[in-house]
Amino acid sequence: NQNHSISEFNNDFSTNSYLNGGIVAPFSPTKQKNIGGSGSDMYTFQLDYVNPLNENSKFETGIRSYYKNTSNLSTTSNYNYSDQAYQKDSILSNNYLINEMVNAAYVNYSSKLLGINYQSGLRFEQSYYKGDITDKKQSFSYSYPTSANNVLKSIFPALYFSKKFVHNQEVQLNFSRKINRPNFFQLMPFIMFADKQNYRIGNPQLTPEFTNIAEANYNIIYGKINFLSSVYYKYTESPITNVSYPSAADSLVLVNTFVNGKSSFTNGWDNTIKLTLFKNLDVVVNANVFYTNITSGTIGNNASNSGYSWFGKANLSYKFPKDFTLQLNGSYEAPKIIPQGTTLKMYFADVTLNKMINKKWILNLTLSDMFNTKRMGSHYDTPYYMQDLSRRREARFVRLNVTYMFGKLDSSIFKRKGQKRDGQNTGNQDGLDF
Repeated sequence: NQNHSISEFNNDFSTNSYLNGGIVAPFSPTKQKNIGGSGSDMYTFQLDYVNPLNENSKFETGIRSYYKNTSNLSTTSNYNYSDQAYQKDSILSNNYLINEMVNAAYVNYSSKLLGINYQSGLRFEQSYYKGDITDKKQSFSYSYPTSANNVLKSIFPALYFSKKFVHNQEVQLNFSRKINRPNFFQLMPFIMFADKQNYRIGNPQLTPEFTNIAEANYNIIYGKINFLSSVYYKYTESPITNVSYPSAADSLVLVNTFVNGKSSFTNGWDNTIKLTLFKNLDVVVNANVFYTNITSGTIGNNASNSGYSWFGKANLSYKFPKDFTLQLNGSYEAPKIIPQGTTLKMYFADVTLNKMINKKWILNLTLSDMFNTKRMGSHYDTPYYMQDLSRRREARFVRLNVTYMFGKLDSSIFKRKGQKRDGQNTGNQDGLDF
């Protein structure tokens, strides 16, 4: 499987400064331009072997290799009032290349005993990541496992149980261990400019985080209603989290970066209802409430925080004649706990029109963030400062996807987690799940 992507960006920043009395300071506003683009090529190789041993038992094994190459050019220029022209900022301008690879192998066995279905599996992962800042002749990388001392941390067991009861009821009990690797923006050791009071910089010393998960699920189908309820517990070793601290060069400037914390645990309750209101209209509603406690090693001291949060999602899907489907998706995330404060609330809605042609071609026309409300941010509250930081990756846009189906691909063994139970998304999600 091969995938190629390319993108461009153009940003303008203007910062106004005022003297006492509201008088505009000289050479204000300060102006900055940021232009550039990126391209990437991704390759995936996967080989699976399945052996149905009998009516209830099955043995599976396989390998998977994932490789991605990314290039990015970013040029930042500051306006010089004396020359009345923009001048390139060599510190904030960067040209970088990224190479990343994840190799994995797994074995999986499923069967049935005393009316209970069970599945056990074991997966091993090896990952490599390297970033080169070509215009500054700098590089950073990590490889995991790094030695025989942490080979065991690269082994991920999973154990699932399920039992069906009368009246379309089912109970599940699951245990698993997963990995979340830091991504490029969390690793790169150069400054990404936000504004004159904030800098964002990666931490090349980051290591993967490991999460141990236990969950119990109850599912019932009653007529046109499907209800799934889950309680879960997650314990994360070395969690990747964002922190902020005053710059050593200027205490009025805050540096935003990432660190590996000591640990975090989250327990929560997740509920999903799927129902058909009338012919061709399906509605899916999800609500999740959870409690988080996290301790993070910050710059100079340890920060701990705990509290409750929640998020909700809704999906409406209507099937029109001639294989047209219209989907409306809405999401709301309440502020979530981070070591030095909380994230800011985030809410948005998307609309998608889908068309299937001859069961081979799929056309998707999507209006992303239809109300232009999707923003991410954080509220920091420390003994030394308070800060609210808000940003967005992209404005409202329209996207057209065209897909051609070559046969049927069953990648259930390597599927990604459909949703992160606590709403966090801190790094790469390319780990291979059973």
